Amino acid sequence: MSYFKDPFSKNLRNQFNLNWLGQHIFRKTNNPNLKPAILDQLKRSGYKREFIDIDRVENISTSDFFKNYFLAHRPLVFSGAAKGWPSMNWSLDYFEREYGDKDTVNTNVGALDVLSLAQTIKDIRSGESEKARLCKVLTHHPELMEQNDLSIIKKYIPKLSYTTSYQFFIGTKGNFTPLHAGATNNFQAQISGEKIWHLIDPIFNPVINPQIDREPLFKSQMNTEEPDFDRYPEQAYMPIIRVHLKPGDILYNPTFYWHQVQYQSESIAIGLRSLNLYSMLKGSSTMATVLATATNPPAIYSFYNISKGITRPFFR
Repeated sequence: MSYFKDPFSKNLRNQFNLNWLGQHIFRKTNNPNLKPAILDQLKRSGYKREFIDIDRVENISTSDFFKNYFLAHRPLVFSGAAKGWPSMNWSLDYFEREYGDKDTVNTNVGALDVLSLAQTIKDIRSGESEKARLCKVLTHHPELMEQNDLSIIKKYIPKLSYTTSYQFFIGTKGNFTPLHAGATNNFQAQISGEKIWHLIDPIFNPVINPQIDREPLFKSQMNTEEPDFDRYPEQAYMPIIRVHLKPGDILYNPTFYWHQVQYQSESIAIGLRSLNLYSMLKGSSTMATVLATATNPPAIYSFYNISKGITRPFFR
């Protein structure tokens, strides 16, 4: 069962989805009549802007996970599940000292920089750069991968899934990842430091009003931390799942769940992402269609590059 019931009528949701696909595929203009109808139904739904706690478990069987979270498309935190990993001793100082000459990819707004890890850490700490989103230092160094017991995660990945990448995220207090949604199930382990995640169920897509740019990554101009009620009055009626990740926590973020991330301190996290057709269709068949018809670049090309450690600018 989802955290939320659908606030929109079937007719209005179908209108929104067709409008989105029309803009995306045929470059049609946006239907101006949808926005007031969306706001009206939200007001009558009983929802309001509030923060909802995410489910947390310390232990859960694979059968219970698949039934209550994977099949239900429901995010979850495995509290402290990674605390016994040797990687819990990692720090930015450690990576700067031991792996500083390795490349990382920074994804600032409108920029794509390939720098040494040492320079990236220096820039992050000085405030000259945002966090590093993608780095191949893990997969290029088996001794690092061995410090993470990924079997804890992999047993919750269903058959007929395809692992697209192992990702490495570093940042410091004040860093911020804008609201977006991806096409993979994401298990993210918080290794050091803390983050606040805001998660939004894709049933609220009509509120998010995604950007139309034919890219395989879904983006929004909304800021869930500092909402602009004049520009987006719908935000006053959209609940948000708030997740406070601490060292050792592992977050399961399902396909197409919108998320925005605020760094609360210097932070290291690793992510394991996997594609699954059921998750795509359960999350949003419309988003799956947009993904399949993306041309900027095509989705297959994008996933191939990510698997090779190549990424485009995160936000333009």
